Amino acid sequence: MCDDMETETRPANQTGRTLLPVMLAGIWRHRGWVIAAMMVGGAFGVFRAVVTPSQYRSSGKLFVRPGVRENMQPDAAFAGGGSNASRMSGSREAILTEMQVLSSPDLFDLVVEDIGPDEILAPFEPPPAGPGGTSWHAGLMHSFQRWWFGSGEVPGQGDKEQRFRAASALLFRTVIIVPEAGTSVITVYYVSSSPERARTVVDGVLEAAQKKHQITFEGMSGVAKVEDELRTNEKLAVEAETALREFKRDKGIYDFHSQQGALQSYLSDLDRQIDTIDLDTKRRLSEKQALDLMLPKIPPERIAPGSDSFVVNPDYEMFSQQLNHLRESDLALEYARNVTISGPAYENRKRDLAGRIAILEARLETEKKQIKLDGSIEKNPEYARVESRLADIEVELKGLESQRTQVDNLRKSQRKAFESLEALAPSFRELDLDAKQKRATADRLAEHVFNMKAVQRLEQLNLSNIQVMQSGSLEPDKIAPRRTWLVTIGVFFGAAFGLAMTALWSLFDSKVRIAADVKRLGIPPHQTLIGRVDSDAPGPGSRVPVAFADLRSDIAHFWAALPYERGTKDGLKIACLACGDAMAGRATAAMALGLAIHGGERVAHVTTSPSASWLAVRLGLSPRRGWSEVVAGKARAADVATPTAVAGLDHFGIGEWRGEGAPVPGPAFLEFLAELSRSYRFVVIELPDLEIDPSGRSVLGAIDGVQLVVRSARCRKGDFRRAMLAVAASGCRLLGCILQPETGVENKPAKVASS
Repeated sequence: MCDDMETETRPANQTGRTLLPVMLAGIWRHRGWVIAAMMVGGAFGVFRAVVTPSQYRSSGKLFVRPGVRENMQPDAAFAGGGSNASRMSGSREAILTEMQVLSSPDLFDLVVEDIGPDEILAPFEPPPAGPGGTSWHAGLMHSFQRWWFGSGEVPGQGDKEQRFRAASALLFRTVIIVPEAGTSVITVYYVSSSPERARTVVDGVLEAAQKKHQITFEGMSGVAKVEDELRTNEKLAVEAETALREFKRDKGIYDFHSQQGALQSYLSDLDRQIDTIDLDTKRRLSEKQALDLMLPKIPPERIAPGSDSFVVNPDYEMFSQQLNHLRESDLALEYARNVTISGPAYENRKRDLAGRIAILEARLETEKKQIKLDGSIEKNPEYARVESRLADIEVELKGLESQRTQVDNLRKSQRKAFESLEALAPSFRELDLDAKQKRATADRLAEHVFNMKAVQRLEQLNLSNIQVMQSGSLEPDKIAPRRTWLVTIGVFFGAAFGLAMTALWSLFDSKVRIAADVKRLGIPPHQTLIGRVDSDAPGPGSRVPVAFADLRSDIAHFWAALPYERGTKDGLKIACLACGDAMAGRATAAMALGLAIHGGERVAHVTTSPSASWLAVRLGLSPRRGWSEVVAGKARAADVATPTAVAGLDHFGIGEWRGEGAPVPGPAFLEFLAELSRSYRFVVIELPDLEIDPSGRSVLGAIDGVQLVVRSARCRKGDFRRAMLAVAASGCRLLGCILQPETGVENKPAKVASS
């Protein structure tokens, strides 16, 4: 028991064995969040299933007939004119040529011209719920989709060119044109929100493909002429752009329209400023005129209101002071009557004082106590206010006049700059329009040449041709979305997200909750004891008193975990150290009761808490004496022992302690424990949390073993590690850990009042 705590080397896969129980326990503990995540994922899947429009596909086919040149390819010539290789080579060449022609964006411009952009860009409109045609739930979903996708857009609104380009770009991204392997067939696919629209677009693409084929091959004969024209127009466009650039550089124009707009905006601001200044000037002049009429009607001076005042009459005050002085002299005369003044002198002075007092009292009755002071003359504040306001208006008018002059000069200069820029407008617009027109012509020719060169390798017109083999099909069955699959995927990903989050939450939880958390912190499972909560089971050992019937399982469980030899006679000191928010009183009592009842040992139960311990409260003990008297040298250990109803078990409390908090265990306390170990087989000590009361560290170095007591979901892992390090630093052996449930483990005992 006195050996140092052994450091066990954990196997490499021990972390993996502890992570899984921790994560599973966390998932079960937070299963509500997992279910909520599944419900959110399912709701998102339902939402996606409802708002995703139904998709219908239509397909059409083009047959490509090879021409003479394709049939005269080198590999076909060696194989023979009528062989299968010749036909296959010709078909392949014709298909490749046609795919180059149909890959141009101009094809979809022809489709939009034929169908119209409004049909292609029309918003999604689900089919209405007709009687007998659509079920009620499908009709309900279609009603929601109609509300959700209802954009309220009216065909024909907006820029026609912009809508045309948007429709062409949409078809370029969504229409699929692929050749079928081993055949002379090109298949066109299109997916839309209605089968009729999908078929309409496919038919339009098939017709546009024929037009594009004809236009391309008809324009092949003029490639050289178009290239010469392109070079000429490119030169003209460059010259026009150079002239425009030099004009802008010479005139200091970086952006004509921006400069023009900025000058117009600035001139408008200056005009508004002048109007504001004129309005303020008129307002000040009107105010000045009104004040000029008002000023003569106001008197310049007036009597200050409230200046009449009453003061104490100085004569009355002087006579009162003299009367008080005479009365004081009369009192002094009475005091000195029989001491320093004889009878005749006293009578003379007495009569003199009495006469003077009577005269002053008569004067006081005729004098007034207060006198009134007349008010003072002051300048009329209303006259001063009007006069000051007139002076301020004069200053403001001068400031407004100066400000208007500055703004007017600035407006004239900006007006001159604007007129100069406007004078350049005709020349600038002419040069800009000429450059844009020539550049647009050159760009169109360049695009035309590029398309013509795509099939320049053909030597004859109509070497191959195409025809519609199958028009667009009307397929009423939708191909997407798979709504059940969307809901399933939503539920699955919601559950996966919830499981992952709860697993990570549990993995990085800062509190000790289950035995696996204790195992991860370094205490083996066989050294981790799980406390019971008010178990009604009889448990082993019928000798346990009725008062501890709910503690039978813990009593039998905790004391048996102490490793000691029954034959030795040395007293062992065991401490139950609270960690975090745990209360070590119940665990200490269970261990002491087990050693006394089942082990038949003499046990001393020692508590360091200033409050009544759990064992004392349960047994109704009121120890008035404790080990604080032993530490103070006032008593012996045997004198403060409190016997209990359990044979061999004595309780040692602090006693009536009158200091602040608990007495700090020092050398005297360690001598007290050594004295107990000579009289008892076991000394079970209840120690408080070291984070709250660090004085317990001095006790750890003098005991044989420590059992950590942890409250589930209350103790933080950092506190647990620090407690283990404190035990290891003291050289004491760590026996294991007692994991108490989160609630219902221990009621805080009432504090014992000290007399």
